[in-house]
Amino acid sequence: ANYPQSTVAWKMNEAYVRLHDEVDTEGEIEILHQNHDEFVLECLPEFLERAVVGVEKTLGAPFKIHGRVVAIPIEASISKVNGAWGKVQKQERGKT
Repeated sequence: ANYPQSTVAWKMNEAYVRLHDEVDTEGEIEILHQNHDEFVLECLPEFLERAVVGVEKTLGAPFKIHGRVVAIPIEASISKVNGAWGKVQKQERGKT
């Protein structure tokens, strides 16, 4: 397997489990979709900051591979659905 590509797949699968176990501790944040290097999560507004911080912490954590410590930069964005996926609006952090 191609090391960079398989490394990303490995980290995403690991992150999926960590998000579920460490961020979504009470079932308030739902992981709807994982595609390549992207997660789509859903939560109520009161859990939004916790979800974003948890994703950044989980996916942005440095890890060791082949004797080197690597940190992959990530970007977490927030979108407000307002009841229909066709009406998704990107939001700034801290505004619900």
